[in-house]
Amino acid sequence: MRIAIVGGGATGVLAALHLARALPGSDTEIVLLEPAQAMGRGLAYATDDPRHLLNVRVANMSAFADRPDHLIEWLRSNSKHCKATDLRPFGFIPRGIYGAYLADLAGGLVASGVVRHVRDRCVDLIENPDAVELRLEFGEAIAVEWAILATGNEAKSSLSGIPAVQPWAADSLSQLETQAPVLIIGSGLTMADVVLSLDRGGHRGKIIALSRHGCLASAHRPVTPITVAAEEVPLGGNFPIWPGGCGAFRRL
Repeated sequence: MRIAIVGGGATGVLAALHLARALPGSDTEIVLLEPAQAMGRGLAYATDDPRHLLNVRVANMSAFADRPDHLIEWLRSNSKHCKATDLRPFGFIPRGIYGAYLADLAGGLVASGVVRHVRDRCVDLIENPDAVELRLEFGEAIAVEWAILATGNEAKSSLSGIPAVQPWAADSLSQLETQAPVLIIGSGLTMADVVLSLDRGGHRGKIIALSRHGCLASAHRPVTPITVAAEEVPLGGNFPIWPGGCGAFRRL
């Protein structure tokens, strides 16, 4: 059997990783289609700005649900990343370092022969009665039994006819004058990324963030986890209100 994964960002790499774990020693071939040499980074984790942080704590970002300390262990075993990283379970690490973590896992899959990395782009997918045919940009075609689409978010190419560039690209902000006013449409995580990158680059002009809701993202705050045994929570029951008014949580 052959399984193709279209897209080698975080989702594609994690899909390949868990397929490999679920099918050990089988004759299944896993093909990962990704034009870039480095896999796992995608749009979310390709940034090299150390100020661009994950918005999820380290303890919840392991690639393996049954090994929640795997990411922390990887960070500790890679000293070059530890120097710029908060290693507390409830800390937040740069997204670029998390991208390096996923890229390292992907590299291990390829080196072991479990996954075959095809550096090409899928431009068409044709469903046949007993197979799926993937047509690639450079002319090759691959027939597979299963295809997983992990193409991520499409980058917006224009805004009302105005050419756009990725805000995380290395040179996207380099042409701005130091005192130039900047309008950011949206006030979420991308806005925070852009503001931090502008500040890092020495920008000192006025920055305006436009939001239809007029809100900013709420900051994470330190909390003490509450351990609740499964038998203590009836199906459909509510967790009690956490100290400090964090709100109620429902077990689904």
